[in-house]
Amino acid sequence: KKKLKAKSLEERQLATAMWVIDRLALRVGGEKDTDEEADTVGCCSLRVEHLHFDPNDEGDACKEIELEFLGKDSMLFKQTIDFGDDIYTENNGMGEQVFENFQRFCKKKKPNEEVFNSLTPTLLNVHLKTIMEGLTAKVFRTYNASNTLQDELRKAEKGGMWTRLNAAEKVVEYNNANREVAILCNHQRSVSKAQETQLDNIVGKIATLKKQKVKLKKILKFITSGNDKKIPLKKDEKKMIENAAAAIAKAKKMKEAAKTNEQKIAATEADEKAKQMKRDISTYKFTQAH
Repeated sequence: KKKLKAKSLEERQLATAMWVIDRLALRVGGEKDTDEEADTVGCCSLRVEHLHFDPNDEGDACKEIELEFLGKDSMLFKQTIDFGDDIYTENNGMGEQVFENFQRFCKKKKPNEEVFNSLTPTLLNVHLKTIMEGLTAKVFRTYNASNTLQDELRKAEKGGMWTRLNAAEKVVEYNNANREVAILCNHQRSVSKAQETQLDNIVGKIATLKKQKVKLKKILKFITSGNDKKIPLKKDEKKMIENAAAAIAKAKKMKEAAKTNEQKIAATEADEKAKQMKRDISTYKFTQAH
């Protein structure tokens, strides 16, 4: 806590980073080539652009900072921290001093410059090992997660109802406690492949409906102007299915007979065209149904 007010910039940045990792449960962050990997950051690699002071324009007395960046596995971290809140200031919590330090570290810097420009994860961990053998920045996060889970479970136990709960109800209480840990550590569920596919299908259907809307507007225009002959006729769905089946059969024969690279390429192209015809039929059916 004393080093949060140190004259040395290196010591002040070191103390501030330790406070952030401990109190906000941020990962330490590591150096990497941003050309090869996603632009993910942690505490030591935060840039000025990741901090938004007084996000709600409340005035000079405001001690809020909105932190927004991509953390590990490209998970978005977006939280507004009020460093003047009791949770960060009571019992000499030094929240307001940390806020002032962030202001100082960001002053006269460009958005793409690092907040902790005098600190690296290696330097931080080397310092931690001087305090206790084996101590690293990761230990803080693990400790806070375990401690939060324990505290939340104790709250449930102290309620007096714990002994009356059955196994299923206790699992619910455990999951509620675990949810608080997930909030603390910014754990989020990633989107599954099935969900991605479903979203892609929905986007495709929306695009189809938009095209259909344009066509219907044209048809309405033709009807109101008396140009009935320009109205597009409904396609022969049976004929479309027959043509697609014939194209698939032809592509299959081409694949079986293909010997040279040119023949194999031609067979693959024919197969893809046949599959596209099937997809077009599905799209056409959807447009007719809606």
